[in-house]
Amino acid sequence: MINRTLAIFLFLILCVQAITAQRNCATLDHWEYVVKKHSSTAQSRALIERHTQLYTQNPELRNENNIVIPVVINVVYQHANENISDEQILEQIRVLNEDFGRLNPDADGAWPQAANTDLQFQLANRAPDGTPTTGIRRRYTSYSNFSTYDDVKFAKSGGIDAWPTEHYLNIWVCNLEGDIMGYGQLPGGPAATDGVVIDFQFFGRYGHTQAPFDRGRTATHEVGHWLNLFHIWGDGDCTIDDMVADTPDSDEANHGCPKDAYSCGGKLMVQNFMDYTDDACMNLFTQGQARRMQALFATGGFRSGFLRSPGLMELAQMPDVNTCNDGRQNGDETGVDCGGSCEPCASKISCPAPASINQSNSTTKVTLRWEAVSASGYLAEIRQLKPNLSKWASVVTNSTSASVSGIRIGRTYEWRVRAICQEGDTSDVTGSVFITRNNGRILYDDQPAVYPNPSRGTFYFNPGSAEAPDGPLLFDAGGGDSKTIHSTTSFLLVKNIQGQLVKTHPLNETAQAGFQVDVPGLVAGMYFVHWIDAEGQPLSQAYKLILY
Repeated sequence: MINRTLAIFLFLILCVQAITAQRNCATLDHWEYVVKKHSSTAQSRALIERHTQLYTQNPELRNENNIVIPVVINVVYQHANENISDEQILEQIRVLNEDFGRLNPDADGAWPQAANTDLQFQLANRAPDGTPTTGIRRRYTSYSNFSTYDDVKFAKSGGIDAWPTEHYLNIWVCNLEGDIMGYGQLPGGPAATDGVVIDFQFFGRYGHTQAPFDRGRTATHEVGHWLNLFHIWGDGDCTIDDMVADTPDSDEANHGCPKDAYSCGGKLMVQNFMDYTDDACMNLFTQGQARRMQALFATGGFRSGFLRSPGLMELAQMPDVNTCNDGRQNGDETGVDCGGSCEPCASKISCPAPASINQSNSTTKVTLRWEAVSASGYLAEIRQLKPNLSKWASVVTNSTSASVSGIRIGRTYEWRVRAICQEGDTSDVTGSVFITRNNGRILYDDQPAVYPNPSRGTFYFNPGSAEAPDGPLLFDAGGGDSKTIHSTTSFLLVKNIQGQLVKTHPLNETAQAGFQVDVPGLVAGMYFVHWIDAEGQPLSQAYKLILY
């Protein structure tokens, strides 16, 4: 009887271990918390996805150079075993470089689309203030564990404040509550919490980590989320996509290391780092996943600031602070006055700025004019100020005018002009000129925009009398350079009641009645349809859609 009871007890223990030995990523739970707390993240995500689509669909935008990401490890501990060693941290960095570089010893040829992402990781050697650092920060805490509510990311709640997240990948290592192994913040969330959190038991490789998650792949998985990757099964059924074309459809996570697993009409990629399989089973990212990650670092990408990070600058590269060599504080020197006798440095600007700037305008076109100065040409620049700030766009001309056409209703633009000096430098700007088109407003009629409603599998979108996105905003230098600032593309976004994006449908022409949108496979229920322009700005209110 005792032996039988003992056998049953041991069997139950083994069953519990088998059940609990499953990967548990809390990224989606964390993101739901972020969206509820910060409503602007939905718009940020739409812009990031738009930029990602442009990058992945246009090979000429791709940069094949290797990108090195400076990393800071924030270790928050209460007990000695939570205060992981430097060696364990260095081993995790090695794992990241192996996995993202397709240098992992277990890489195989099972999937031909397996790829080197051209992303590498290095512990920061410079702190934000320019002082040397090991890239490892430690803090004792009175907190026994941390949840997915980001307390570990703030000193006031027992954690460590992030270093500037536009320049450093912040990774917090701590004791996470329950069976949570880690979570990564998707691009587009608040800057103060941007980064990755990993439970100390799953950080690093071998020795101090828990099998079957003892090869450092938890960090690989969560950093993948930080780099804009979703779970390979899309966190839904066969119709919900992970936004990557070369990963097979799947309807659920895989655990352990199943062989020859099939679902959604094809073989499953259980070796992908964004699945839930054991560390020993994972070994690849795909080319499509690599492109999504690389898009973040391209011009205009959400993480392009990392290309200018001070975190990996050598001492010789760091700008001098509070020093000078010429004896005086002058010219471009902004440090201390060391004393001495040299004369002030001459200005490098050798031509005057354009004067008498004025503008004339019609309904949708504005012309900027200025008086000629001694210069080899002129650089005219424009940017949108409202409703959202854009980067400066520029054109070069030898004339004394430039025009912009396609001004949008309800938007404000700023433009300015510089003289191009004979030496190739540019002058100062005299001042900015502002344009606002207020002679109209976006109108919507009372006709149904989404129909039939309820729908099943297919619905139609009719913008009615709403003002569609205008033609391209064209910046023209009158016989010289010209540039298109934005396009006419707009999008329909279909979201479920949790706010999750389940369908993106581009409208590539000026909106007209009767756009057909197919939504096969979506479960019955309530959805919301959003119409946005290429910059992510809403063009109408959200429309309720019932699917049955």
